[in-house]
Amino acid sequence: DVLYSTSASRVHMAQPFITRHAKVGLLSEWEPAYDVLHPCVYDVKLPPGQVNCCQCEKCVRTMLSLVAWGALERFSTFPPDDLTPEMIARTPPNPGIHFIQTPGIVDHLRAVSTAIAVLAVE
Repeated sequence: DVLYSTSASRVHMAQPFITRHAKVGLLSEWEPAYDVLHPCVYDVKLPPGQVNCCQCEKCVRTMLSLVAWGALERFSTFPPDDLTPEMIARTPPNPGIHFIQTPGIVDHLRAVSTAIAVLAVE
């Protein structure tokens, strides 16, 4: 990868065509990531112990994928509360990235919401 390689190192991408949502799915089952996942792109001062702002597009997109994989509560680097519609609505748009259109994410979210609805009825 010419963006990350130097004359001293070479970077080769493994599985370059896997979607970001699928990568988050792999992380959702990988316990070493539970306390270190840091997708945040904001450079802001956060409270002690907090590593993600949970407001930038990348944080919200990652949280949305984790909800879709049923894994958000496993990650201590995000708040223990669930992702809210308000958080998604106030996410700054990122041209070229439409996270709700990520392949697979809508199907996963529908499955999660259906399971929650079934549990609520029981």
